[in-house]
Amino acid sequence: VRRLLTDAGFSGDALAADVIDDITTRAIAGGPRRDIPGGIVCVDRGVLVTETSGGAGAGDQAPQVLDVPGVVRMGEVMVRAEGGIAGESGARRAWVRASGPLLARPPRDGDRIALACGGHQSLGRLLQAAGVPSRHRRHVMVVAEGARVLWVAGHRASADALAMPGEDAVLLEAVAA
Repeated sequence: VRRLLTDAGFSGDALAADVIDDITTRAIAGGPRRDIPGGIVCVDRGVLVTETSGGAGAGDQAPQVLDVPGVVRMGEVMVRAEGGIAGESGARRAWVRASGPLLARPPRDGDRIALACGGHQSLGRLLQAAGVPSRHRRHVMVVAEGARVLWVAGHRASADALAMPGEDAVLLEAVAA
């Protein structure tokens, strides 16, 4: 464990004997993530994983206004917005009905999106089903109008926000950062 941490760039207090013992115990028991000086350690599908707290991801940033037309970047995620006539939507591009200012932000506790079959789904469950590890979910960009989530970038738009083909709408598109 100490070698794993050292190879990952951790030093000082992160290599203390009590930290190493706690991480070892968590790894054996499959316990929750552990914050350590300079990052985190967790067990992901049976593998001990380290992650340094180097650059800022979406979860570390304040909400940003997304102008139409406009582009925002949060961590490794970049989203472009432009007005137009709605076409087909998918995971990487969504045509939505929006009338107010748009915000690009990380997911928040309690965020939900409407499902096409009725009902709502929490963003945590959506991202879990998509295979996004819990430690990475805070880095996913959400585009919202007020408190209402319109689109989870690269994943799904809220069914009640999707525009029908031919309607005036806003295109939200994940683009290469």
